[in-house]
Amino acid sequence: MVEFTREIFWNLGPDKRTIVYLLGAVAVAIFFYGLYRRYSLWRTVSRGQGAISLEGLGRRVSLLLTDGLLQRRLLREYYPGFMHAFILWGFIVLFLGTLTVALQEDLTLPFAGVRILKGSFYLYYKLFLNIAGLLALLGIGMAFVRRYLLRPSRLSRGYEFGIVLLWIFVILVTGFLLQGLRIYTLKNGWEVWSLGGWLIAEVISGWSPQESSVLSLHKIFWWSHLFLSFGLITYIPFSKLLHLLTSPANILFRGATPQGVLLPVRNFNEPYSFGVSQVEDFSRSQIFDFDACTECGRCQDNCPAHLSEKPLSPKKAIQDLKKRWLQKGKGLRSGQEGVANGELLDEDVLWACTFCMACMESCPVYISCYDKIIDLRRSLVLMKSKFFPEIGTFFRNVETFGDTFGKGRAFREDWALGADVKKIAQGDRVEYLYWVGCQGAFHDRSSLLSASLVRLLKTVGVDFGILGKEENCCGDPVRRIGNEYLFQKIAGRNIDHLKSLQFNQIVTYCPHCFNMLKNEYPQLGGHFRVIHYTELLRDLITGGQVKVNKGIEKKVVYHDPCYLARANDLYGKPREILASIPGLQLVEPLHSKRQTFCCGAGGGHMWMREIRGKKINEVRLEELCREKPEVIATSCPYCLVMFEDGVKSLGIEGVKCLDLIEMIRDAI
Repeated sequence: MVEFTREIFWNLGPDKRTIVYLLGAVAVAIFFYGLYRRYSLWRTVSRGQGAISLEGLGRRVSLLLTDGLLQRRLLREYYPGFMHAFILWGFIVLFLGTLTVALQEDLTLPFAGVRILKGSFYLYYKLFLNIAGLLALLGIGMAFVRRYLLRPSRLSRGYEFGIVLLWIFVILVTGFLLQGLRIYTLKNGWEVWSLGGWLIAEVISGWSPQESSVLSLHKIFWWSHLFLSFGLITYIPFSKLLHLLTSPANILFRGATPQGVLLPVRNFNEPYSFGVSQVEDFSRSQIFDFDACTECGRCQDNCPAHLSEKPLSPKKAIQDLKKRWLQKGKGLRSGQEGVANGELLDEDVLWACTFCMACMESCPVYISCYDKIIDLRRSLVLMKSKFFPEIGTFFRNVETFGDTFGKGRAFREDWALGADVKKIAQGDRVEYLYWVGCQGAFHDRSSLLSASLVRLLKTVGVDFGILGKEENCCGDPVRRIGNEYLFQKIAGRNIDHLKSLQFNQIVTYCPHCFNMLKNEYPQLGGHFRVIHYTELLRDLITGGQVKVNKGIEKKVVYHDPCYLARANDLYGKPREILASIPGLQLVEPLHSKRQTFCCGAGGGHMWMREIRGKKINEVRLEELCREKPEVIATSCPYCLVMFEDGVKSLGIEGVKCLDLIEMIRDAI
């Protein structure tokens, strides 16, 4: 009976095993030496603050499997996603196949006399490995086509990319050639299971070469394949292929970090440079981001600032910072001070960011650009007092009057005149504290919506109250502009006041207030249960307290606010609210849910001048209007203001911008 197996060192002799292992040891030693040099560089250029966290390890490992191994985020774009997945999955399978050979040759066979690779298992093993190798070849071919024929603008240019692709291609091809030469020589019919090698053997048989020539050629390709493979291993830590290690590690380190949450400056009493003015001020986790970046450009293709022709490209920002880090690190390691830091990023680049989190959402390995930008902004604001004049006025308004409009406490309750809303005082207890926010209290349009929401809640008997004149700005725009000191002062005062009151949940009108109270106040000791009004309104509708009876026979496109959908995964409930309205036709724009497109007001842009380029709100409006809606619906006061301004500036007719509050108000 024919045994399905093969000799591992066929045509070479077992004496070559020692040479192979020595070469392998050298390759592995160089590999780890390269990693050590990189690690020392990470440690050299960092003050050590912001240690890498593995809190919530289960969630992190889950993301590593789904986004690292299964390539979930990459596969959002089919062509580049499957291209990369074929290469990755192919090499993982081939690596596991090599480990299986090592397990047999170095453990089970010499110590137990057990041959793993034989019989039916060996046939399926060869089939599986050949399919993996062919998929990897297909992925390499797709990469060549994409990089050198399709040439999308987001991809970096450079010879190294081509060298790496060609290197991997030759390794795969020589592997199949080795199979084909062996199969042709041995002529075992069952080797048809080795698909790639079998096809090559069939081609060779058409030439009918002499066996001695085939054996000599086999040896040449075998050693070539070996040296190329070991060479690639040594090359990894010194090249762009380092992302094979740093990208999965970054998913593990960064993946479970909540989006939209900025880290605080811990101690303003210590003499220290607040924010980042030099590259070594970045934390180790931020510097690790630089090496994890694969330069795929997805962040750039989804950044609203870049798409509106502003000077910010998240990819370029990360790569520019990486270059400064490498220059500094190499200088320090050689005993020199390194290059002068100067301006790490152009100020217009920093002020162009709206903190919409599209960069991190689109990044396959969870690299954040906005956490670097906020630290650079903090340095400008706190250390250099470099910001637009209107921002100075904004800071004074918030610090002096407690609101972004500079109106003051005396006018905080004007929006509620005639509504008979309960003001919560110490000793009172309510189910919900309604956090109105500066927009909801002072903006002419938004204050009407606050009043409408209050009337709706009173009509259905919801137990709630407001802070009235005791409410202050939550601090969101202050923090994102870069004034961390003023933010912590405001937030600390708000937290102390909220802790003195009795309520079960805070419900907010503004998504920015929602995100701040829910996700960032806990950093300063403010742990409260916080919901957005869309969550409460949806529960009231599904519970039957709010009865939607009137239909709205209109075509509606819903815009997801960044700090609801992207920062807090809240995009289903607003759609359930719209679905409850009879006759309403809901359509989805190109960018929706977690992939939504910013309105342009975030990051303090509601109060600062327009950075050069197109207006982001107009770019978003043009996209929304491609669906030919009659109504643009949203659930954020910032978005509503930006869209209504955009409708006027673009001269759009026949389209209304409405908040979900007024849509439900008009449907009951």
